[in-house]
Amino acid sequence: MKIEVTNQIVKEVEIELPAFMKSNCHFYKVISETECIVVTDLDDWYEIAQRHPSNAFMHGNVSSTEAEFKKAFAKVVKIFNKNL
Repeated sequence: MKIEVTNQIVKEVEIELPAFMKSNCHFYKVISETECIVVTDLDDWYEIAQRHPSNAFMHGNVSSTEAEFKKAFAKVVKIFNKNL
C-alpha cells in the first residue's frame, strides 16, 4: 500500500526589521510581528495588500532588498494610476 504523507517544518528565526523577501511574483516588506506589505506583480494581476508576516517566509521565498521592493511597488502604483 502507498499513501501520500505531507510533512510540515516549523522553525523560529531571528530577523532584523524591516525585512524583505520575494517569490516569483510577490515582494514582501515585513514591518513588524503583525504587519507585512505584499506587492503582487503577476501577468494581469496586480495587488498591494497587507498580509501576515509569516507569508513572507513561505517555502520557496528568498531574501530580497528594499530596492527590489520599491521598484515593484512603484511599477504596480503606476499601473493602478494608469487605469484610473
